[in-house]
Amino acid sequence: MGDATKVIHIVEDLRTGGLEKVVRNIVVNLDRARFDPEVWCLARGGEVAEEIAAGGVRVRISDMGSRPSPGFLLRLAVRLRRVDARIVHCHGYTACTVGRLATVLAQTPRVFAHIHTQGLWLQPRQRRIERVLSAFSTKIICVSESVREFVVHEERIPRKKTEVIYNGIADPHLPDRECARRHFGIQEGAKVLGCVASLEPHKGHAILIEAVRIARARLGDLVLLVVGDGTLRSELERHARDAGISAVFAGRMENVGLALAAVDAMALLSLEREGLSLAIIEAMAASKPVILSRLGGLPELVEDGASGLLCQAGDATEAAGCIVKILENADAGRAMGEVGRRMFLEKFTVGKMASEIERLYGK
Repeated sequence: MGDATKVIHIVEDLRTGGLEKVVRNIVVNLDRARFDPEVWCLARGGEVAEEIAAGGVRVRISDMGSRPSPGFLLRLAVRLRRVDARIVHCHGYTACTVGRLATVLAQTPRVFAHIHTQGLWLQPRQRRIERVLSAFSTKIICVSESVREFVVHEERIPRKKTEVIYNGIADPHLPDRECARRHFGIQEGAKVLGCVASLEPHKGHAILIEAVRIARARLGDLVLLVVGDGTLRSELERHARDAGISAVFAGRMENVGLALAAVDAMALLSLEREGLSLAIIEAMAASKPVILSRLGGLPELVEDGASGLLCQAGDATEAAGCIVKILENADAGRAMGEVGRRMFLEKFTVGKMASEIERLYGK
């Protein structure tokens, strides 16, 4: 790589998820004439590791175990010194803790901690650790203003240490709508609402199912397409059956373009926390109107009433009203999707995110 600056991204693993996809989007799109990136997994690899390697970026996998030992920290620090890492960029709580401790030992010149969501689960001791390690960090990168407010007010990290860089994605490829609907067994004339998220309690799928049940009284042939997997899958499938709605649970999909092509709108009714949803950015890129909880970083993605609608988290009746408003009038829904597409091009492209990261690296 010649004179390119060595950049090490540290993650716990590279399983399929929003954080891991952001790491991929950053490292694959960095200017290789200026930066020479690698990704180091502390515990294990995963599906995204292959995508990163296919993009020409080296991936190293360690075996940290359930808890990092002093010996592991020392070996990590020695390895950082050996490769002459000038920049270390950590993602997620575990990697940000272990990685930054190693950079202190390695005396790494520039260190970034990337915060992808509000750490509501962090105990007081963990928040104190975050505060102490921020003193050894060049910048704390936050994926939304909401995440920055959490870092500043709950972890008491100085605002001047923080920088907001929105997540960015590549333009998704959408197949033919009719083919996509046939793939999921959905009739062409149906109105289809999609949701792409892990099937976990904080994502609000139970509220979404209830909202769809209410909205069907006005919309008639309404289908809910759920993409993702998780601990609640069987429970949610049973809930949908009991509610009497038409629901397709598609499981985890590597490429959500097929789902985006099939739907008329996308929803995410998170209940507790949300940093900045990649799935919703993908929907905006695909010119789909969105229905979102007024929670976390989600309001930063939508111009309420113009590119989509916001509703109170946990309020199925209000969410149902938003679903009806968007799906009842196809022309209005398409107009909202076009506004969302323009917002994506202005703020949420992978090129914009990579250039902002490069700017921060080069300061």
